[in-house]
Amino acid sequence: MKRVLTVILFLVLALGVINTKALKSDIVIFIDPGHGGYDGGAYIDSIKEKDITLALASHLGFFLENAGYKVLYTRNKDDDLSESPYSKKSDIFNRVKLINESDCSFYISLHVNMFTQEKYRGAQVFFSDRHPLNESIAKDIQESLIEGLQNTNRVCKKIDGIYILDNVNKPGCLVEAGFLSNEIERKLLLDDGYLNLVSYYIYFGILNFINRL
Repeated sequence: MKRVLTVILFLVLALGVINTKALKSDIVIFIDPGHGGYDGGAYIDSIKEKDITLALASHLGFFLENAGYKVLYTRNKDDDLSESPYSKKSDIFNRVKLINESDCSFYISLHVNMFTQEKYRGAQVFFSDRHPLNESIAKDIQESLIEGLQNTNRVCKKIDGIYILDNVNKPGCLVEAGFLSNEIERKLLLDDGYLNLVSYYIYFGILNFINRL
């Protein structure tokens, strides 16, 4: 499924159905797959957020790189960014430092949600008001996820108290790809073809944002 979907998507791009401006060699996107290493993130049994976010980052990076954009990653394997011994504070501090000290144009932090009630589901994008472009990129990605996946009616939301959103000085947002706590969505998040699709619609939202820069 993954290979077929990829071929179809690039045929669409080649035919010009997706109308983007000329690719800009100076645009750099930093992808942050949440958690990793000692920090598994949200989990149910052996299903861990860190594995899902890494797969999403791989798919998203593939789309962006093949479209001609430079992509940076806070991690590209099952590892954390903490000093030794492991510290969650150190890990997230180093993620923020990497992004802030880079030449990236904007960043996307990838996560998976979890809640005590199983009924909640749907991908959702969060942003802070730290940068004037944050809401714009969050809206573009959220609208793309709504229209493309057709399984969520959530809207992007301003949020405070999330360290990476509060402290990164570049434009960007945090994408929660779905809920591990929802049985139906959990099965989808274990399907690599579905993760490829989610990543594509994040990518499509990024293209819409870039078109208006």
